[in-house]
Amino acid sequence: NLHNLPHGHAVSIGMVAACTLSEKFSGFHFEEGKRIVQLLQRYHLPVDLESDADRVFEVLKKDKKRDGDSIRFVLLEKIGKGIVKPLPVERIRENLSVLI
Repeated sequence: NLHNLPHGHAVSIGMVAACTLSEKFSGFHFEEGKRIVQLLQRYHLPVDLESDADRVFEVLKKDKKRDGDSIRFVLLEKIGKGIVKPLPVERIRENLSVLI
């Protein structure tokens, strides 16, 4: 745990990251992601986190969902329809600046 966040806060930030990755890798529409962010904000949950991308990447590389050169992520095709998709570690690294 890099930031000692409460679990619910980490889940909220993770949901926003999943929306962002879903827009890039599974065709999730930006407006749907915007709806999710607005809902989280309405409940005063965090939707972003300032962090050191290199430290975050080091933690991600050790994720239990890693399989070789990929990490399995739950992405959205639309609200209510998730898919598990392996993303290459390097593609994740390339997109970290958008996520944090």
